[in-house]
Amino acid sequence: MVRVTVFTAREMLESQVSRTTSIVYSCVFAAWSVGMLFLLFSSGELHDYIEYVNTWQHIQGGGNPWQAEGIATNAYGPLHSILGVATAAGALMPKLLFGLGFLAVSATFLVLILRSQPKVKVLLAYTVLVPLNYLVIGLVFVFGNNDGLVAALIGFAVLARIRGHLTTAGLLLGMAILFKYYPALLLPFLALDVRRIKWTVVIASSVTVFLGVFVTYVAWGGSFLSALLFGAGRGATILSVLAHLAHLGAPDSFMLPALRYNSIVVAAVVGGLFLLAWWRRFGWLESMTLGMLAVVTTYKVGHPQFLIPWIVLLVGLLYVRTGVQWRIVTLSIPLVVLISTYQVIFERYWLAGVFWEDTASIIRDQVGIPFFMVSGATVLLGVRVMWRGESLGTVARESDLSRR
Repeated sequence: MVRVTVFTAREMLESQVSRTTSIVYSCVFAAWSVGMLFLLFSSGELHDYIEYVNTWQHIQGGGNPWQAEGIATNAYGPLHSILGVATAAGALMPKLLFGLGFLAVSATFLVLILRSQPKVKVLLAYTVLVPLNYLVIGLVFVFGNNDGLVAALIGFAVLARIRGHLTTAGLLLGMAILFKYYPALLLPFLALDVRRIKWTVVIASSVTVFLGVFVTYVAWGGSFLSALLFGAGRGATILSVLAHLAHLGAPDSFMLPALRYNSIVVAAVVGGLFLLAWWRRFGWLESMTLGMLAVVTTYKVGHPQFLIPWIVLLVGLLYVRTGVQWRIVTLSIPLVVLISTYQVIFERYWLAGVFWEDTASIIRDQVGIPFFMVSGATVLLGVRVMWRGESLGTVARESDLSRR
């Protein structure tokens, strides 16, 4: 008599990943990574990367990175400009560094997750977040956005913080800030320790930024500040709810103040979330993840690439995955799938050269409100989960994680 064991879908998801499955998955991920590197080179210079190269060529010609005529305004930090030296080995070398950085942090967390004997559902969530996520594929490997490397620095900073290497954590986040300034909003969360602040993280990050700014000032004066002024003065774009409201004809009496004071609104929202995390003793990693999403939700420059660091932070939650962290990941999956699908459509219009035509208005001007609703709901539901669970899991398990 043959006995047949029938597993329900729930039982399969709750089952532990076998050693054989871990090995096979690792091999598949390695093959995927090779494919992504091939895609990186075969796609060449696209989207923002064209402007990156123009800026780097301007610098190599002796020009000031933030003072150039005839090319797009340099909205990035000193490290982005310095990285241009890699173009001496080929125009795509910085793009390769962006891709390798993202692959490195993704592979590192994957190895750590597999070593922790995860359940099948955890590996499935990782698959949705990274290999099957076209936001990652399109923006990091096709378009070559520098946010891939920013996300890598943030991810390794998180890992260093989990392992108790506070100076390293602060240094890495400081480097991310020197690439693009928005990671500065994550520093309070990275330093949070229940109702205390780990000042080593703050000092290490601040010293790193200070040294980077000092060297930049010596080389090019205070022109780097124009990137901050440019960011503050930009109009609303794509995923921003303000861009959608402008398309719907919102009056200038609302739009002008909303755009002018948007930076203050973003800082207030993130600051409020930090104070709530401190008061309610939320875990730093959960709060940091929701803080990053809150930045993208409220910032007037609604570019999808700003979500790449958020994806890496979700992967970090998968590694920790106490009950609260896992629930935040599952709450985020619908938004991940939505934005991944959006990136497929975005790229199709962009590569066809019709993104700025009227036919593309629905994906260029009319996605801000739906994105705001879904991303805002994700943040609020995540806060609710932490409020109910008080989210002390990350703090409690840091010593255990450091021994994995």
